[in-house]
Amino acid sequence: MAFWTYQNIADVTQGTWLVEPEDLGAEVTGLWHDTREIKEGQAYLAIQGDNFDGHDFIDKAFDAGAALAIVSTDPPSLEGGVGGRVPSQPVLQVDDTVVTLQDLARAYRDELKAGGCKVIGIAGSNGKTTTRHLIHHVLTHAGLEGTQSPKSFNNHLGVPLTLLSAKPEHDFVACEIGTNHPGEIDFLAAIVRPDIAVITSIGEEHLEFFKDLEGVAKEELSIISHIQPGGDVVVGPMQFWISKVRQLAENGAFGLSLYSEPDNEPPKDSHLLGEHNQQNAAITGVVARLVGAKFPDWYEALRAVKPPPHRCVPMAFGSSVTVIDDCYNANPTSMIAALHVLEQHSPGTRRVGILGDMFELGSQADEAHRRVGAYAQGIPIMLDQLIAIGGYAQSMVDAFIPAKGIQEAIAFPEWTDDLPNQVAELLQPGDTVLLKASRGMRLERLIPAIERRFGPAQGNEPT
Repeated sequence: MAFWTYQNIADVTQGTWLVEPEDLGAEVTGLWHDTREIKEGQAYLAIQGDNFDGHDFIDKAFDAGAALAIVSTDPPSLEGGVGGRVPSQPVLQVDDTVVTLQDLARAYRDELKAGGCKVIGIAGSNGKTTTRHLIHHVLTHAGLEGTQSPKSFNNHLGVPLTLLSAKPEHDFVACEIGTNHPGEIDFLAAIVRPDIAVITSIGEEHLEFFKDLEGVAKEELSIISHIQPGGDVVVGPMQFWISKVRQLAENGAFGLSLYSEPDNEPPKDSHLLGEHNQQNAAITGVVARLVGAKFPDWYEALRAVKPPPHRCVPMAFGSSVTVIDDCYNANPTSMIAALHVLEQHSPGTRRVGILGDMFELGSQADEAHRRVGAYAQGIPIMLDQLIAIGGYAQSMVDAFIPAKGIQEAIAFPEWTDDLPNQVAELLQPGDTVLLKASRGMRLERLIPAIERRFGPAQGNEPT
């Protein structure tokens, strides 16, 4: 039986028909959860979120061409029918639409295996999105067909949606797997069951929940137990845990590949800034070979690729200020890596770090921000000016000023409407500027004010 028939969907989800289709053997063309993006013929999955209820948009889904609505048992909008009326299109009722999404993805993984589609699971503390982006770019450049997680779809919703968007006849799907609580990678990897598992790095992430690096390592390495027999694990710079990975590989039915293998040197003249991105590129080369891409193809693809938005993207404003936009996310490890990028790509210019809060560090938050401030004062990085923004801004500044002086550091503890203009006024022609903070800080809000002062950004836009 084809996977996307009405009958098979009902069987996998153990749902009950509120409105039964005329032909249970007919097929839908896939599944999606957002009526603004749903395509004609797809199943619409009504998800209840913190700030919305997808059941309120069932009529819009059908108007947009949805062939089926999958709903939960008791949403208010089902009283007296969907949206107050009984629809003519099929409606399948399940206990929990989120669990249903995961059940469908778990079953669909078998379809991908049967079709020969290689599933690549990408985990790690830093560099997941960039590495996933590079893998997709390199493999498609080499002539393979496949899909990847849209944006950073790496949680309990995004991971199953990524799998369900792939096709069995594809060569690969690159699936990003994220976490911020213990057990999440283990749960998601059990759905993904990767043929190739990638662990980009182990670093200080979400310490509020993982407590320490040992907790982070335990979480990230849990992907390994779900690798398919005969599969592979590819690991980045993980010197303290590589012996553990070797042990797991010896006990398991999969191979181990290191990013630092001598035949995996990425091009030095790529658009990717920083040693950490060179490591991500090296990981990509290993994955490319495992999937079957030939060396000239993946090497040339890495030479041409550009980074995803807000991930070490250099931008020139007018002819006088360069900004390295790396404000998608941050933890202590990635913050220090970004400072090294600034050091390497600012010869002869004034270096300015606009650094915001790093989230979810728990009891270690203040110490971590002070450590970044101290790191930026000259050993080994030397910022000419630190502009710190957020609740821990003063902690960074206090650690920075002993070597540089108070006139070279300023803290903005709170975001105000005028803050972007104040920050832009602190910059000078010729500056090289780093923007770096956790995603919730949304430091890209500073960019329009920088444009107004120095001129529009030119070139180096991400792909």
